[in-house]
Amino acid sequence: MGLPELKSGGQAAEQLMPDSIRAQWKNLPTAFLPQSERRQAPEGGYLEPMEEQDYEEEDKQTVCIQTLVAGNCKAYIELFYLSHMANAEAEEDPSDKGEGKDEESGPRQVTTDSVANNHLPLLRELLTTAENAARANEAMHCYEANQQIAELFEDGEAWEASQTYYEKCLRISKDCGNSEGEAGAYCRLGQLHESAGNNELALEHHEKYLGLANASGMEDESSEALKSLVGTYMIRAEEMEAQGEQEKAVEYYECCIRSAQECYDAHSEGIANHRLGKLWLDLGETVKSISHQKAYLEYCKSVSPEDQEGIVAASASLADAYHTAGDVDEAVSNLRLCLEIAEATQSLEAQTQACNNLGLIYMKQDNFVKAVECFQRNFEIACSIGGKALIDNAKVNLGVAKGKSKMGKFMDLVCKDLPSLIQWKNNRTKLT
Repeated sequence: MGLPELKSGGQAAEQLMPDSIRAQWKNLPTAFLPQSERRQAPEGGYLEPMEEQDYEEEDKQTVCIQTLVAGNCKAYIELFYLSHMANAEAEEDPSDKGEGKDEESGPRQVTTDSVANNHLPLLRELLTTAENAARANEAMHCYEANQQIAELFEDGEAWEASQTYYEKCLRISKDCGNSEGEAGAYCRLGQLHESAGNNELALEHHEKYLGLANASGMEDESSEALKSLVGTYMIRAEEMEAQGEQEKAVEYYECCIRSAQECYDAHSEGIANHRLGKLWLDLGETVKSISHQKAYLEYCKSVSPEDQEGIVAASASLADAYHTAGDVDEAVSNLRLCLEIAEATQSLEAQTQACNNLGLIYMKQDNFVKAVECFQRNFEIACSIGGKALIDNAKVNLGVAKGKSKMGKFMDLVCKDLPSLIQWKNNRTKLT
């Protein structure tokens, strides 16, 4: 839902009010005013611009009439629409008629009219300022007033109304060839769409903001646009992953890394490398996965103090990638690093995962002694963490490892010392 197109940016098209219309307004009956504010007048009455008064006691009818009588026709139309029409549409919205809605626990519904009615005096002042500036061909004064209106609705989370006025700012700046104002409008529109959760549109406006800033040589604005793009690219990549569109997610992560490098955001670059590395592993690209995880590990070691949690995550991911690639030695090396840092940081979940993965690798190597050690430790940590599924998994792995560690001795006994086996069967004498 947007406001009627009133062409705020076209200052040349604004004309002073015809005297005939002004005369008609002055002949309106005094009944339009509250009883306390009616003036002494002949029958038929008249209305003239009212003096400033305490806005806190005014209702929206009074403010709208005051705007109309003051001669601000366009401001009146917008003010009336903002404070009345949005509410009418909200009442007609069939989605609001659902049964069983929990108003207390449900999300807070914000409508344009509720925000407008809470700020009527300020909104009237800004709309009037914008109209007067447009009549006087003062483009940037008009721009500033519309921007303040947009900010008012943005603060109230009335996203559509805020977008309408930011777009007016964009048109005004384009009409008067003000690149800085145009860049600012793109920036605010991008931030607005981020707040509203429209990340695709946010990305579109941030990219336009960056392109205009670069073309106009605005270094500070370019840096700001890049920082905004880093966050938005990251969010879009996560959204694509959640939707199963892995190739698009890869593109967004790569864009995020490039933008982070350009604005020297090493932290975001590291996080993007880590997430992209895990995504490449899911796609079966182990070499690319290892490359990105190494970059993340280097970043975690380079900061002061070291990002130990990041080192644990990077080394665990590297171990997965190396194991998938068939490089068991590197996988074990990274798992040991992961376990060492996890012990230092007392991260029990990381410890149990590292112990479990090490045990599985040793089992595949038929190194049952080490496998039992790892699984025994995994079981102890799982018991301290709690959780039936985690403990049951640790029990099974430990039992299998212990069984396989005794299998050689048992088979020797079956093949070479049958009498001792029979004796054990009879009286459970300890086998030697």
